Amino acid sequence: MNQRQVMDLLNIRTGEGKMVFILFGLAVLEFLANALARTTTYALFLAEFNAQTLPYAYIGVAIFATLISYALLKLTDRISLANVLLSNFAFVAAGIGSIKPPISRSQLS
Repeated sequence: MNQRQVMDLLNIRTGEGKMVFILFGLAVLEFLANALARTTTYALFLAEFNAQTLPYAYIGVAIFATLISYALLKLTDRISLANVLLSNFAFVAAGIGSIKPPISRSQLS
């Protein structure tokens, strides 16, 4: 198969190739980051708790995610979606920034 046939098969028009390549690369990097993060979180969870608590964690996350999604959906009735997403990003960034690392920099040296 030549390049033109592949582009026709994937319905990529002329001039879209670079953008598709960049987005595909982003998707691959996101997949790898997600796989590493999931592996790490499961390992840390199981190191702290036992496997019998895992279903409760799944149920808790499902309930929490549903409530947060509902709240954000209702918030978009009053505030623009862009502002809701920006405030959500700021909230997550502040939460991540407030986490105390378990190892100090002096212990790494």
